[in-house]
Amino acid sequence: MKEKKADTLTQANSLLEQAQTALKNEHFNDSLELLDKAHALYKKADDDEGIANCLGDIGMINSRLGNFKVALDSLLKCVEIRERLNNEIQTSRTYNQLANCFVNLGETDEAIKYYQQSLTINEKINYTKGISTNSLNLGNLYKDIGKFDDATKLFYKALEIDLKNNDKEGLALSYSSIGNLNAHTGDLYSALDFYFKALNVQEELNRNQSRAITLNNIGNVYKNLEEYDLALENYKKAYDILNSLGIKRWLSQILNNMGVIHSLKKDFNQAFLYQEKSLALAKEIGDKNASGYALTKIAEVVSELKHENPDKYFDEAIAINSELKNQTGLANVYLNMGVYYFRIKNYKKAEEYFILSLKISKENKLNTVLIDIYKYMSELSSIKKDFENAYVYHEKYSQIKDALFKDEYNKRISDMKIKYEKEKQEKLLYNEIEEQKNKLEIFYNELKIKNEILLENEKMLKESKEKAEEMSKLKSNFLANMSHELRTPMNGILGLSVILKELSGKNTEEYELSETINESAERLMNSINQLLEFSELENSDYNLKYAKFNLMDLIYELMTTFKKKAEKKKISLNLITSKPLIIVNLDKYALRKILVNIIDNAIKFTSSKGKVDIILYQDENFLIIKVSDTGIGIAPDQMEFIFDSFRQGSEGLVRKYEGSGLGLSITKRLVESMKGKIEVESKEGKGATFIIKFKKVF
Repeated sequence: MKEKKADTLTQANSLLEQAQTALKNEHFNDSLELLDKAHALYKKADDDEGIANCLGDIGMINSRLGNFKVALDSLLKCVEIRERLNNEIQTSRTYNQLANCFVNLGETDEAIKYYQQSLTINEKINYTKGISTNSLNLGNLYKDIGKFDDATKLFYKALEIDLKNNDKEGLALSYSSIGNLNAHTGDLYSALDFYFKALNVQEELNRNQSRAITLNNIGNVYKNLEEYDLALENYKKAYDILNSLGIKRWLSQILNNMGVIHSLKKDFNQAFLYQEKSLALAKEIGDKNASGYALTKIAEVVSELKHENPDKYFDEAIAINSELKNQTGLANVYLNMGVYYFRIKNYKKAEEYFILSLKISKENKLNTVLIDIYKYMSELSSIKKDFENAYVYHEKYSQIKDALFKDEYNKRISDMKIKYEKEKQEKLLYNEIEEQKNKLEIFYNELKIKNEILLENEKMLKESKEKAEEMSKLKSNFLANMSHELRTPMNGILGLSVILKELSGKNTEEYELSETINESAERLMNSINQLLEFSELENSDYNLKYAKFNLMDLIYELMTTFKKKAEKKKISLNLITSKPLIIVNLDKYALRKILVNIIDNAIKFTSSKGKVDIILYQDENFLIIKVSDTGIGIAPDQMEFIFDSFRQGSEGLVRKYEGSGLGLSITKRLVESMKGKIEVESKEGKGATFIIKFKKVF
């Protein structure tokens, strides 16, 4: 009998190992089939550990495929066994997976409960990988419910752990999560930077599903930057990857995104086709929330095409949201119906739907919907010459708008007070560190003098050198830590400025003020990002990832990115090359950062009606990239420190141009790290030319 049970367990273990290999290679259906067979054998052998392992993997796969209710059933059975077996690491992992399911099912309180239970176990046993995963998942949930400061702290906590452990899987998730937060708060260029970092790691690890999700996020950023062709290109790549893997969970959302882009491009026929596909797929996988959203979008497109009445789509959206008891969804559908009838001047029906939306919004305190309702009701009353009600609705609109602003303002003031107290404590700590640093510097100098007198004492010289390196690292770590701390309040400021812009009408004083706040915050965020990069390079923490790619694709992307900035200053931005295809073997992210810094400087220091040329060519030994401008040039006495850290052509209180003085220093270090060379030629008042050479890279 024992031998028969042992044979059964051997067979089950083999099947489980095969299933986990298939899962690692993202062959989800094959993995599920093997897990079902292994599960049956473990039950036959009465092996609880094996049963729990199968249930856990079945739950994880169904969650990734979007089958959340099936996943939840498996995971609840799994956690019951693991709690009984008192396996803390596995129990913590299952709590985390359960929380992920509850997030996708819209049960936020349950999700937070399980994330916190998982985090408590991991902190108790000091399981850093688990702490990182919990921090990211809980941070993403806080981001979605508007707790941006809490999310920021958790994301950077996870990033610190992953960097220390050199955990590439964790790094990819941390970079993606920080990118999502930056995109959410309007810091779009920083979001792109973190998404590209995540993409590099995902490509290295061959994580295709994660790559697809990151490409979709990059598409969303390009959409917000109004670079619609680049957005579609990234959505298409994401769609093709997920379609090849047979993963339907994200396909509906990506199709919906593609439809939105075509609507923005006024190609409503194409938009309609994509939204129809999105709806069909959402219905196929049983995602009712996605179905309701797609139906609303279809109704909007149909109202633009004017070839049929959108009511049937609105009605179906109402039915789905009613079934789900989604009051927010219902309020929004009724509002959109009211707006549709308002536009076609059927004011009676418009009023009916506005009143329905108003009732639900009042009951559920949906102030963001109420703002739009009161605005339209005020306009509708004016059209009906009911000026008394028009005034009443306008007053309610103003009151809610002011209340929303006041609540947000008071919250930010409270947060700022907390941060102020924290910063006071940090300043005291900083002063202590500086005092210790000064003591270390004195000690180092004393050692240095003794070493000059006693050259034969090799051991003392070595100790002195190590002290100097330790001090340099202390300085760099402090710089990096302070930069991370500064990002937290900056994300809050960026998020608030976006809210202010949305609440203010265009061409108003409030809109201009909020835009100024946003631009200033983005400028400071750029400086913080440069400090972080400089710290990585100075500590040799920057890991290059060489890969072959077409340089021209990167150049065309950058031409598109800087087109608007150049046009705003009436500068001609030109590409000069005879090579349609230049294959290089370099770190694409590092080369992109190099070219962004140089092109941005060229535009910044070139006056209106000037020009900036990007020149590419290659000879027998070198690939040569030149960026030439007709700007102010570089004075002879400034040439010697043009690549020094924290130095600029104009400095101090009288300097004319913004910047941290780190861009060219970072650029030079990145070029040299890829065994390249950078030079500059310039005459003051007649522009400058930066020349980059890479040897034997193609």
